[in-house]
Amino acid sequence: MYTWMMTAWLAGVAVGQTSPEKELQKFQGNWVVVAMEKDGKPLPLPQGQKFTVTFQEGGYVLPGGAGFTGSTKGTFRVDPTGRPPTIDLVPADGSHKGKTFPGIYALEGDTLKACYDTTGKERPKHLTTKDAVGQIMLTYKREK
Repeated sequence: MYTWMMTAWLAGVAVGQTSPEKELQKFQGNWVVVAMEKDGKPLPLPQGQKFTVTFQEGGYVLPGGAGFTGSTKGTFRVDPTGRPPTIDLVPADGSHKGKTFPGIYALEGDTLKACYDTTGKERPKHLTTKDAVGQIMLTYKREK
């Protein structure tokens, strides 16, 4: 049920001259999803468990359980020089293995927001899904 939500993730920084390698370092660690939105409507978070994503070395890992099925790991790449900065997720397993989910993000302190196109066709233009079909936005907080 949440496969596309889990494979669609992440966030950003103020646009600057940060290299993709330096930007990847800002993603390292555990992030808890605190809000989700699809097609302009809020989505419920899993009950009783945190929805956590771990970013490490240009890859991501989703823990088992929490009622999720499908992809549990993959790679991601960021380009902080875009306006807005861009992020692409590529699941390494599950039903979306090898598919690229184009997205945009904003990373401010310990808050990461990312909007992805779950169809893989078109990169979102704004950090909202209000006027978009097939897009999902996730808000993450860095786990301390």
